[in-house]
Amino acid sequence: MPSAPTFEQIRLSVLDALSGRISPPHSVHFDNYANLKIGVRAALAARGILEPQMPFGYLADDALTQSEEITYKRVYDSLIAEGVITEAHGTDQFTVALLPAPFSESWQFIESLSGGGQGLAKKVQRSSDGIAGVLKIPHSMDAVSSERFRREVSILQNTNHPSVVRLLDVNLEAARGAIGYVTPLGISYRAVSRRRRAARAGNRRPRPRRIQQHLKGDAGHAGLPAKFGTNFSARPNPNKFQICAVQRGCWHCLCGRAAVTLTSPP
Repeated sequence: MPSAPTFEQIRLSVLDALSGRISPPHSVHFDNYANLKIGVRAALAARGILEPQMPFGYLADDALTQSEEITYKRVYDSLIAEGVITEAHGTDQFTVALLPAPFSESWQFIESLSGGGQGLAKKVQRSSDGIAGVLKIPHSMDAVSSERFRREVSILQNTNHPSVVRLLDVNLEAARGAIGYVTPLGISYRAVSRRRRAARAGNRRPRPRRIQQHLKGDAGHAGLPAKFGTNFSARPNPNKFQICAVQRGCWHCLCGRAAVTLTSPP
């Protein structure tokens, strides 16, 4: 007997049904708690986790077993808490907020992430190859915000450095849908903090800090600001230091104690 579907398997199946990847039976709409179970069962069957409902199995009451529905209810409630599902007051209908066009054409919603001051962030997965990413959509697109956003995109598109985030997808045309971009899913801050603590425990400065201190303390590097800060990425190699700070410009230092020169960002 196959094992019961996990929370994550049912969650992905719910998202498959809500995003339109599962075609509903005739006259059935996945817009309420009961009917959505039919879509979940079909998605689980498409993933090879459960057998399809047979024959003509389009009854919500028979879609899931009691234990499966308990997990389904947990998933459903979690999506309400995230704001993905919003129930209409006084009815059993709901509305869904997943991914806006044009990103919905290539990406699947996974979960909402903590939003920043500039916009919304959603964890997504590319439909073609399963690559995980983060979709960022600005809160406001007035003239000032639009110009700032386009400048940010231009910088990222014109920066080629292993420590500077790259773009997986971008839309700057309001006529196509939401303005935004997708970047690779990075390492959590908690994981970075663990690495830093481990580095300190070994009496070693983290690599970016060591390079920063090296450059600050080298009298031959005229032109490096005294207060360089820590918001930068660094990559050492045998012949060159290259330090990029997207918001502050780029400094290039050829080994041989040449002076550091400041160039404007793209």
